[in-house]
Amino acid sequence: MCGIAGIVSFKNRPFAQEALRRMSAVIAHRGPDDSGQVLLDAGLGVSALLAHRRLKIIDLSPYAHQPMCNEDQSIWLIYNGEIYNYEGLKNQLEAAGHKFKSKSDSEVIIHAYEEWGVECLSKFTGMWAFAIWDGRKKLLFAARDRIGIKPFYYFYDGSDFVFASEIKAVLEYPGVKRCLDHQSLYEYLYMGYSLDDRTWIKGVRKLMPAHYIVLEKGNLSARRYWQPRICPDYEIEEKKAEYDLRALLDESVRLMLKADVEVGMHLSGGVDSSSVVAIANSFASQKIRTYSGIFKEGLEFDESFYINEAVKKYNVANEKILITPDAFIENMKKIVWHMDEPVAGPGAYPQFFISKLINSRNVKVVLAGQGGDELFGGYPHYNSGILDNMRSSQGKAYKDYYSSKDLYFKFYLTYLRKHMGRLLSFKAKRLDKILNRDILKNIDTRQLSEKSGFYKGSFDDMAFWDINNYLPALLHVEDRLSMAFSVETRLPLLNHSLVEYALKLPFYFKINSFNFKYILRMAMKNDLPRAIFERPDKKGFPTPVKIWLNDRPLRQDIYKEIDKQLSGVFTDKQISWERLNIGLWLKIFQVSL
Repeated sequence: MCGIAGIVSFKNRPFAQEALRRMSAVIAHRGPDDSGQVLLDAGLGVSALLAHRRLKIIDLSPYAHQPMCNEDQSIWLIYNGEIYNYEGLKNQLEAAGHKFKSKSDSEVIIHAYEEWGVECLSKFTGMWAFAIWDGRKKLLFAARDRIGIKPFYYFYDGSDFVFASEIKAVLEYPGVKRCLDHQSLYEYLYMGYSLDDRTWIKGVRKLMPAHYIVLEKGNLSARRYWQPRICPDYEIEEKKAEYDLRALLDESVRLMLKADVEVGMHLSGGVDSSSVVAIANSFASQKIRTYSGIFKEGLEFDESFYINEAVKKYNVANEKILITPDAFIENMKKIVWHMDEPVAGPGAYPQFFISKLINSRNVKVVLAGQGGDELFGGYPHYNSGILDNMRSSQGKAYKDYYSSKDLYFKFYLTYLRKHMGRLLSFKAKRLDKILNRDILKNIDTRQLSEKSGFYKGSFDDMAFWDINNYLPALLHVEDRLSMAFSVETRLPLLNHSLVEYALKLPFYFKINSFNFKYILRMAMKNDLPRAIFERPDKKGFPTPVKIWLNDRPLRQDIYKEIDKQLSGVFTDKQISWERLNIGLWLKIFQVSL
């Protein structure tokens, strides 16, 4: 796990090397173990500058230093991520005649590109954001993993292509102006995240998940190389689904335990993280260390019982950190800086402190359970789409999983769908009243309403929307706040083969008689503590930020800190998690409205 930054310039830029140095320095937290830079002159005024910050995980030797090149130095790589199947690929490439100097997965990418070109992406299992400078063809090839676990941002004005793992690094380049993208701000307030490839900075784009780009002779093109598809198999038997899913889970966890450093675990007490810990524990040769965050604000926020049940069941070590609002504003400044742009909800706050705890224990890699809700039906609002599935001419087997009593819930489901629509309509009208006119005039609300599909269509439609839109927002939080403390997070539930299989499972294997994540529970039934296997609630990571923000002295301190910034955006004076993030972000990143 690392940080990357680079510049491809089609004009001689005397300031480019100094800009690259600053770009590398601002993401040093992503790779404190090593760093490197290279300047490659392609002739005719074209140059490629590459920088890398390394967090040593696989092959700790100097041979894995980056930027890394092939034997004749015609191919150069900077890379952030992990290719979990690199050993098998290395064997194939060696059989084809390729020579290796290191034991790293990075070098596998170089030779895979030499052997298969852009088709190498279909060979990889893992998470990645990398850039390859091909000196023979004088082109840049860059790609992002299928699910979007690792980030890649870029800016291109036709003369300079600037890219990095984080927006703050791109902003170090002199040609990038710090202007707010109003549509991104509106979408964040409406949904909690922004759509498509826009960021909060005009002109700075993100490479979308499962996409690659090629920059050649000044022309930039982007292509999608993988597309998850919903294709339910209504003929599959439950026992086979349980067996196949468990086999995929076991293989995914086994692959992600590979490292030349210790691997720890997140443990929240939910089905997802407990499943990952259970499987990892079965492979472990020594006692696993797990890490959890807890609050003291009451049972609504307290997962200690479930965490302790998992610890007893698996006999793993566990450390809990009590998260409080002490030094709240100062901690929020750090979180906002690391986050790059506002996204998702208050779960970022505990994530920051758990990562800090893990770093303090000298653990560089952790496994986490992200992705289970989207793949296996973990969100309550998915209930509202079940009727659409039931109306389908296929999938009549659902009657074996829903009793006649359950079907009376169709009236409730219809109400839930209408209620969600009303809430969003109310939110849109509210935003029209509280946002400044200069911002509203730049917003395409009609297009947003047409696009937003997180509460529309069938169960499958909503889950698919979340995989493509909401999940990347959660992964944004996961990446930034683990890498803030130089910790690599691996996500076994998001192995692409497991994602593809989950999308083949019919809805009644996921929400069965309105029990969430049914098939995942059944696949893990012999390994989950009974209390976790049977728990009916879905908490996510409940965080008492609303309680903290009701504290009058804290609210006054927040007003003092960001009143000027908020007054440029909103017509009223309210404080919320979203407004706090917006105000601090505008101030810290010095962005103009």
